[in-house]
Amino acid sequence: MTSTLTSVFKAEWLQLSRNRWYISALVIFMLFGCYSIYYGHTIIGIQQHKINQATDSAQYAQALHQQQLQADTATAKGKSDFENAALPSLIRFKYNFIAAHRPAPLAELAMGLYDLYPTYYLLNAQSLYVQTLKGEIYNPLQLAAGNFDLSFLIVYLLPLLIITLSYDLMAAEREQGTEKLLRSTGIPLRAVLWYRLLFRLSLVALMINVLCVAAFIVADAHQLMPNILWLLVTCCYVALWFSIMYLLNAFRKASAFNAICALSIWITLLLIIPAGLGLLLSNQQRHSMQLAALMRSRNMPETDEAMYSALAAFYQNHPELKPADTTRAPYFYFQGYSAFLHEGDRKATALVKHYQHQAQLHSKKYQLFNPVNPAVNVQQLFNELAATDLGGELAFKEAVRTFHEQIFWFSNQPLFNNRAMNMDDYRQQPQFILSNQQMNYVNWLINLSLLPISIACLLIIAHHRLKEKFLID
Repeated sequence: MTSTLTSVFKAEWLQLSRNRWYISALVIFMLFGCYSIYYGHTIIGIQQHKINQATDSAQYAQALHQQQLQADTATAKGKSDFENAALPSLIRFKYNFIAAHRPAPLAELAMGLYDLYPTYYLLNAQSLYVQTLKGEIYNPLQLAAGNFDLSFLIVYLLPLLIITLSYDLMAAEREQGTEKLLRSTGIPLRAVLWYRLLFRLSLVALMINVLCVAAFIVADAHQLMPNILWLLVTCCYVALWFSIMYLLNAFRKASAFNAICALSIWITLLLIIPAGLGLLLSNQQRHSMQLAALMRSRNMPETDEAMYSALAAFYQNHPELKPADTTRAPYFYFQGYSAFLHEGDRKATALVKHYQHQAQLHSKKYQLFNPVNPAVNVQQLFNELAATDLGGELAFKEAVRTFHEQIFWFSNQPLFNNRAMNMDDYRQQPQFILSNQQMNYVNWLINLSLLPISIACLLIIAHHRLKEKFLID
């Protein structure tokens, strides 16, 4: 068996090295691979540069603001500067914080949803959803694959290379009249077909793994487990498409027929099924994520009645802030507007969480079709490893919501206590923290297992088909 395998591999290598079409296809694919690595590195680099610029700008503005506490109040300008830094009624909307969604190392390989939404927000005590809610996050899977990153190359272009290399594994022998000569060697034709397929699989797997390792190095992705899992998904996807081609060749049809069938399968698995599922699942009643009513101007009537009404609702949820003295506080109108904003955000949060839950349910329904939707399944597996999936985006939004709550109390705690802000308040100002998303490995492995299961089914069908064609001695 070893000598047969070696002989077939040598013959395949000679045939490949003499075939200009094969060489051209491999060279073009590697060039596309290098470009996909460059593209992902460049786009993520631009995003990181913007985040760094925004962070530096926000920190610089904060430092200038804090310096105004030391202003000379003997002058008109000094008094104005001091009030800008000390009065909580002004700090609420003038002192900005930044909440940044920094990419994970593998984001360069699979950008997923990362570039579809803002990567950072400048926040103050104004309404959270006026500052952050720019669109809907209902069916982001329709937009999950749109960048020419490495995951796009693997999911969409790699199958075309496999089709090019393996659509005529046996048909070429029959069409060139060399099949009888091949039979005379005593090697079963099924073994020849299998060894040829194995040679091409090894070649393609080596090429794509080299590209993946190069991408890990460029992206400075040193975490071993995500990298290994990435390579595992890639190899399974390569094996899946070679299994499809093995089955097609088992039918012993003409090479043109195999090519047309293979391209039809590519179109079906990568275009028709994902698009059809998108249309099917989008036919359900959709909830608008615009939240138009909550994004309208947060203006309120500057009347005593409106202020008392807003404060009454606010004090029901925060009775500890309700003053014992019923006389009007010096910050009465500012307190009333802050109470109005806080209650508005509290009601909006429940609605936003409902919509986000609907998005997660929609994603889970989409995943139910993963057995017949391998392309999207593989893209989702990549996105989860890169933390650029829906879960990563929702985790960032939840961290922003928590951070904004802290920002609100940073200036409004002194406001409701009817006191000016001091340097101690600034020293204890909130900091944005985005914890690393913990991937659900059980669910991830279940989705990954669909690939080897599909491979096994295809190989079994191909084996029985070859028996029917009397290719087994």
